[in-house]
Amino acid sequence: MFGGTVMIDDKRTIAALATPTGKGGIGIIRVSGVRALEMTQKHFFNPGGHRLETVESHRVYYGFIRDEQGRTLDEVLFIHMKAPRSYTAEDVVEIQSHSSPVVLRAILALLIRNGVEPAEPGEFTKRAYLNGRIDLTQAEAVIDIINARTETSLDIALSQIEGSLRSTILDIRERLLGFQARVEAVIDFPDDVADILDPGESSDLLQSIRDELTVLKKNHENLRIFREGLRMVIAGPPNSGKSSLLNALLNREKAIVTPIPGTTRDLIEDLILIDGIPIEITDTAGIHQTADLVEQIGIQKTLEKIDSADLLILMLDDSKTPGDSECESISAVFESCRETKKVLVVANKCDLVSRKNHDSRIPEPDIRISVRTRQNLDALKTMIAGLILRDMPENRSAVVPNVRQYALIEEAIKSVGRIDGGLETGLGHDLVAMDIRDCVHALDQVLGLTRGDDVLDRIFSTFCIGK
Repeated sequence: MFGGTVMIDDKRTIAALATPTGKGGIGIIRVSGVRALEMTQKHFFNPGGHRLETVESHRVYYGFIRDEQGRTLDEVLFIHMKAPRSYTAEDVVEIQSHSSPVVLRAILALLIRNGVEPAEPGEFTKRAYLNGRIDLTQAEAVIDIINARTETSLDIALSQIEGSLRSTILDIRERLLGFQARVEAVIDFPDDVADILDPGESSDLLQSIRDELTVLKKNHENLRIFREGLRMVIAGPPNSGKSSLLNALLNREKAIVTPIPGTTRDLIEDLILIDGIPIEITDTAGIHQTADLVEQIGIQKTLEKIDSADLLILMLDDSKTPGDSECESISAVFESCRETKKVLVVANKCDLVSRKNHDSRIPEPDIRISVRTRQNLDALKTMIAGLILRDMPENRSAVVPNVRQYALIEEAIKSVGRIDGGLETGLGHDLVAMDIRDCVHALDQVLGLTRGDDVLDRIFSTFCIGK
């Protein structure tokens, strides 16, 4: 049982709306707890107007919900799922009614008047975890599924629901526990098992564990963009086509475009998808030397936005020769970014001139495009996706999806380093055993095998009510 000892008050039966509020075909009210059937069955009547004496588990019944005065609130489908074959591993009843907020509020109010308590955010999933049906990685994956913004982020969350991260962590944990047993045997019986710890085997084992944990850590870092999106900034000199590119990528007129340099003076942001990658794209004020105070403020905002970007598209105007100050500005931005973020140098307006000698003071373009004629726009999108996906892991099954788990994996990696270093330097086996226990404890916290109520409250408070 992953959740360990059940911490739920067995007398508390909870209910909540399990579907979004608003107009729609169906609304579902979920009830969970030992009295779920008792507290709902008495208000359910079949088409003949009779209460059901027996309700079979996992069977759908059609009928009506009536209040204490016998007034019909709605026609519904009534489903009972007997423990432990339910989402929470408790007795669960789901009432499927029409989704009118008035109807749903009336049914919920009826249940609450008769002793059912309103569920807290995430309480159904929390009960599934505490009752041992899922571990904490699977519980946390539920919110990732709800919040998934791309097919890839959904695939990652579904792999956690299926237990891929749990399986990887459990395998590492078992090898550590076996190693811990050998270390503690040397502590307890030094004369009998002195040679049980082969230095070469120990080093290989610890290196293997460290490598696997490092892969989990790097997968989290690399796949962050599929969960949170990527920040892409279009920057460059005035009138190079930055706003036109934004509009072309969005396929609509988001930014004002004129032949007058400096039209864009503030940040213009929107969201696009390229190959399933959510990208927050920002058009910025043209970078140049100016005495205009408003333009100076816009340029400062541009530089700040570039600092926080994951990907910079540095736009050049391929139809004219840049001046000295423009070359200096372009070169400064490029040099400040190329070591810390992904950069694509894009030369626009290639349709206006023949290929000319490149000015060596500015970076060589990665691609030449024409936003006006849409020449090479698809190729640019392909380059953007390729640059983003270049460092993506091929195996995305076991991924550390959130910051809490990421911090614990980092802690486990540090513990493995201390174990290895302790063995190399001849540190006492009792101290090495302590580091092993620290590592196992960090992995246990990832899975929720050990937990604190404050951690659980913080995790499940991010869920919606009804899940």
